[in-house]
Amino acid sequence: MLSAVLTAMIIMLTPPVVTIPDWRHQPTPDEVRSRYPSKAEKDWVEGKVILRCVVLSTGRLDQCVVRSESPADYGFGEAALGVTRLMEMRPRTVDGAAEESEVDIPVDFRLPITNAPLPDMAGTLRCYGMIAAHSRSLPKDRVLKRTLAEALRRVRGLSAFTPWTEADLQAQLAAAEADGAKAWREGFNDDRCRLVFAP
Repeated sequence: MLSAVLTAMIIMLTPPVVTIPDWRHQPTPDEVRSRYPSKAEKDWVEGKVILRCVVLSTGRLDQCVVRSESPADYGFGEAALGVTRLMEMRPRTVDGAAEESEVDIPVDFRLPITNAPLPDMAGTLRCYGMIAAHSRSLPKDRVLKRTLAEALRRVRGLSAFTPWTEADLQAQLAAAEADGAKAWREGFNDDRCRLVFAP
């Protein structure tokens, strides 16, 4: 009798074996890129989205919602929701039994770094801001300084086709630098911009 009670107590004190959801199929960068919002691609904007989804006991994702989207107003959230059709996970298990659970899923939208055409004014300003932020973090990097100078030369060249005064141009450059610094802090990189404007 005592051994049966001890066995029952040990079973009750043994914590359950829990596994967390894990990827069964994750979309490739090309699959994510195929859903890239066109306005963001035209403006050379990269994005980050955090989705919250329910992982069903089958591993399918359900009830996905956008928790955060950066930057807003480019359609990254909607595009990320479209990518969920390509995702499948191994469900959470408790003592071997699959059960539903919630997960947060990051989706990064990155532009390809290949034979990129020169961007328009908005893209050039965005690149100038990103390269300026990078340059501030590595002030002695000569190649980066020359790349920044090339981006600035392109901005000045394009500004000749705008009604901007020098003060307007300086305001645009200051805004681009502020946006670039914010994007740099959020983890966006300037690889594509540096490739296009490298001396």
